[in-house]
Amino acid sequence: MNKHLSHMKQLSLLLTVSTLVLAGCAGQYYQAGNRNYRQTAYDVAAKRYETALEKKPNASWAPDAKRKLADAYYQMRNTSAAEKYYKEVVDMPDATAAERLAAAKTMMSNQHYDEARVQLKAYLDQNATDQNVQKLYASLDSIPVWKADSSYVITAPNINAGASNISPSYFKEGVVFASDRDGKKKYAWTGRPYLDLYYAKETAPGTFDPATKLAGKVNGPFHDGPAWVTSDGKTVIFTRTNSKGSKLKRSKETGAINLKLYQATLNGEEWTDVQELPFNSNDYSCGHPALSADGNTLYFSSNMPGGQGGTDIWMVGRRGTEWGSPQNLGSAVNTPMNEMFPTVNGDMLYFSSEGHYNMGGLDIFRTSNASGTWSTPENVGYPAKSEERRILDLMATSAPDLRVDSVVAPEQIIAAREIVNQIYI
Repeated sequence: MNKHLSHMKQLSLLLTVSTLVLAGCAGQYYQAGNRNYRQTAYDVAAKRYETALEKKPNASWAPDAKRKLADAYYQMRNTSAAEKYYKEVVDMPDATAAERLAAAKTMMSNQHYDEARVQLKAYLDQNATDQNVQKLYASLDSIPVWKADSSYVITAPNINAGASNISPSYFKEGVVFASDRDGKKKYAWTGRPYLDLYYAKETAPGTFDPATKLAGKVNGPFHDGPAWVTSDGKTVIFTRTNSKGSKLKRSKETGAINLKLYQATLNGEEWTDVQELPFNSNDYSCGHPALSADGNTLYFSSNMPGGQGGTDIWMVGRRGTEWGSPQNLGSAVNTPMNEMFPTVNGDMLYFSSEGHYNMGGLDIFRTSNASGTWSTPENVGYPAKSEERRILDLMATSAPDLRVDSVVAPEQIIAAREIVNQIYI
């Protein structure tokens, strides 16, 4: 009897120790996830939070882990995984309005419109005067109309590889585009390689020779791209991570690693003479360039001071080799949410936005400028109006802001709102 009791006590002690060890191990994964999350290393942070929650789903820190896990997936544009955890977050008694809005955006991106409506209404109950979210809420009634206009088939060309293939710009007999298909160095935000710039020659409609990296000095150790090649093919303006050599440069104010715009000149077959554009800053991002046909007006995305909130579309003029001062396109185009990836065709400006009347995430819009006034942006519809097909080859959707920490995303250049991960024609 005494031996039996002794054995039971030993077993009980062993189970207690095992439980404590498991709990401690789970807590260590949670703390490690927090460190990665603060560093915007979302790919690793998500994996560690998942492990922590698997080991101890009811820990006192579990709600916080789920909140950060939802946001990490949201920042990586993994909307399916983000929605899974946001559904748990919005059921928490202390769920914030911002969390409900993020949940609604992921639900809209995943076409779960009825669930998104519930969360948008809950948000508006707390923020009744938010006109931008009022537009999102009203958009839910317009989505069936947008979806009805899908009169053509979209096909993917043969140049896609890797997870991200974005922002093609016409050059010579093909396109220059950014891709994460190659590279040993990984981007901590996504766990994927950094972007480089590639060229692919089009040999037939939708058929390209194998893509090759641009030669010269335009591809460095971190992100290079998106880019825009001038109509004469002699100059490329491109986005690059703020860095010096092999070292990243951070903002002294926020610690963020931002983006900058550079230009390079074609010398034979190589891009050389890389120069930074004068309106860049270590304290904000400039990226996603697009030039007017005459090359004298540059449109780009930035979160520089003086905008409407988030990232905005800006424009800057050039006389000869001298750039002027950037001007924000104003509240007609920009919203407190994110606008990015401008593309110019004649008098029409196309861009991606999370705001306006929207299907969720980044939609494609168009606007024009008559006598100095931008028209109300029009959502081009779902998947896109057939007359816009060629223009939309150059449109892109991407991350929620322009910090380098989230410039790469699963969304790609598309002519259809639903299709992701590739360049389409």
